[in-house]
Amino acid sequence: MGKLSHGTNTGWSTKTNWKSEPGDDFKEAEVPPKSKPANDNEQQLWQAKADGTGRLQFIGEDRAYIPKPELVRDTMPRTGVGFFGGQSGALKSFFGIHAATCLMTGEPLAGREIERTGGVVYFAAEGEGTIEGRLKARRMQLEYPGEILPMHLLTSFGAVADTAAYAALEARLKEAAEHIRGRFDVPLVAVIVDTVAAAGMIPEDKENDQGAWQKVFDALKPISTRLDCLIILVHHAGKVASAGLRGSSNARAGADFALMLACDRDEITGDTANHFLHLAKTRDAPEGPIAAIQKRVVEIGARDDGSPITTLVLDFDTQGRASAKKREPSVAEKTFLIAFDEASASHSESVHVHGDLSAPVILAVGLERIRTEFDLRYVASQGDPKKRADLIRKQFRAALSKVTESHAFGSGFWNETEWLWKIPAT
Repeated sequence: MGKLSHGTNTGWSTKTNWKSEPGDDFKEAEVPPKSKPANDNEQQLWQAKADGTGRLQFIGEDRAYIPKPELVRDTMPRTGVGFFGGQSGALKSFFGIHAATCLMTGEPLAGREIERTGGVVYFAAEGEGTIEGRLKARRMQLEYPGEILPMHLLTSFGAVADTAAYAALEARLKEAAEHIRGRFDVPLVAVIVDTVAAAGMIPEDKENDQGAWQKVFDALKPISTRLDCLIILVHHAGKVASAGLRGSSNARAGADFALMLACDRDEITGDTANHFLHLAKTRDAPEGPIAAIQKRVVEIGARDDGSPITTLVLDFDTQGRASAKKREPSVAEKTFLIAFDEASASHSESVHVHGDLSAPVILAVGLERIRTEFDLRYVASQGDPKKRADLIRKQFRAALSKVTESHAFGSGFWNETEWLWKIPAT
């Protein structure tokens, strides 16, 4: 299946405890004796005893902390299964190629130190025709563009949907690892699966199935352990970046890490802007924003008529960790703001907040007045009157929720009226 292309203090506390008994005033309790140092045989027993009921290990002694092995410092572990996630257009595959070259050359990944360099297998379950050009562009940014890299491309594998397919995949990865070790004298350190859905590991109709995700982790984590490499699943997020990885929450829960690529995307034109990289899940390190991403056009060749062939490379700004651009309000929010202004112009009232005569007087408008103006202005492409009314009602409530969450408006209910008013900027 598939083809590979080469290219101490251990005692008890001696603090006195006191207890009272009938007929006594106070009596000093017995102080527990200090524990005896464990002999070698006992220590080995406590550390090594393991059977089908779990492994019991004594950890009461203070010991030096030994950090867990990492692939990328404070970002990705040496082994396990995790994600490169993001919306459509968030540059996931470009980032996958960029990360692969960093793992092979030791160049920092978005400012994060590479702890273990070696070979990479890129499992292109979709878009295999784009990999060569993207890798060419990324090569051109390296210190030694002509350097031979320990990288394999795995294509035409078929769906990885059952035990036999996972076994076949492991065999192909082992073959690549042996070639990388033999030719470059380095280990296989990472496998990038682009994408987990296209590879057949988690069909789109099973993305919300917790059991389906558990099968993926149960199959891949032993492979990661046996091959001593990290397995990275490229996966889609929802249309809204804040929704996180698409599908069941079990995807995030079972992952050892998740790097998320976010952007502002126009769903009509497909244009994207304000790209950012975030560490959204990790077992041991702090989570949060890592860097702003700039996409840069690079010429990688020319056609017969002389016209250039271009693709993208990524640059990372670790100081630009938060978007300066405000979120563009939705059509419903824009309509709501217009409706508020129209209703305020003719129906606003001077009222005491919450009807309390000792409270400040504000200029507020009844919500039903705003709803009337909203209904007149919101354009809904729905011919059925009942469905149209239902859609408008939902959009009105959604817009109301957004504007009140923004703290630009206040709301309250008194005198049998639901009121809304603008909060002055400070």
